[in-house]
Order: sequence, then structure tokens, then C-alpha cells
Amino acid sequence: MVDSTAAATGAGILGAMWLLWCCLIIFGLLLFAFRIWMLIHALTNAPEDQKVMWALLIFFIPFVDWVYFFTKKKEWGGKKAAPAKTE
Repeated sequence: MVDSTAAATGAGILGAMWLLWCCLIIFGLLLFAFRIWMLIHALTNAPEDQKVMWALLIFFIPFVDWVYFFTKKKEWGGKKAAPAKTE
């Protein structure tokens, strides 16, 4: 027969493992959402000659979405550059 202390300890460990697993699932979903966000941003805001390159890099290579976020997203700023006026 198992004493109540061992059963309570086992239940506590199982509960902590379940909580850790749920936190990891949520973190993974957030990372996936971030990757999709950067992919959409690259497809809508990158210059025409770089769209395919950035889309393929973000889709196939891990952590390129973070590189894109810190280097290009702020540079392009979510707005398309206005054409230069010639007078």
C-alpha cells in the first residue's frame, strides 16, 4: 500500500510537469504566430526583388524571422516607400 505522502508527492510532480508542458505549448504557439507575422510582413512590405528571398528564408530557416524583425522590419516600417518626385 502506498502512503499518502508518496501519492501527494507524485501528484505534485505530475502537476508541475503538466504545467511546464502547457507553458511550452503556449510558448511554441507564440513563436509560430510571430513567424507567420514576419512572413506576412515580408510578403507585403519587402521590395519586389526581395519578397521571394525573404519568404523562403523565413519559411525554411529557423530564427531568420528574428533576423528579419531586428534588421528589415524597422527599416521598411510597414509602409511602402513613396516614389521619388522628379521636377
